[in-house]
Amino acid sequence: MQAQALETPDDYHDLIVHLLHSGGPLWVPGAKPHARNQAVMFEPDDLPTTLRPHPTNPKQTPVLRGQIVGVASRPYWYVALAHLAHARGCERCEPVWRAAAEQWADVPNDGALFAAIDVGKPDEPPGALLVHIDDIPADLDDA
Repeated sequence: MQAQALETPDDYHDLIVHLLHSGGPLWVPGAKPHARNQAVMFEPDDLPTTLRPHPTNPKQTPVLRGQIVGVASRPYWYVALAHLAHARGCERCEPVWRAAAEQWADVPNDGALFAAIDVGKPDEPPGALLVHIDDIPADLDDA
């Protein structure tokens, strides 16, 4: 579900600037629970923000911390940059919307593209990592 090649620090910088500084709300296409291919709104933490390496797959884009609106309340959520997009009509973000729609075509009616994994410290209420099938390393079973 990675909309563009992100191979260098400049690639990540350009995407971060586009997503966080060009205005407009951010969405996670296809991530609404119990809904067929509907988006959820993601509100990043206040700037300056810190990107962290993806905890399940070092080859996936880094994760951004914030809140997912209208989903189970957590102290925080982490979402990979690859899954974030501006509203439909943003040319640079359109591949993310298109990829979600294409992936939903293969998902059963009672299925989902995303799941939540608890993250955080044992002595604090858990946050969550929004995990997409693309976030799981292909060689996971080989380990």
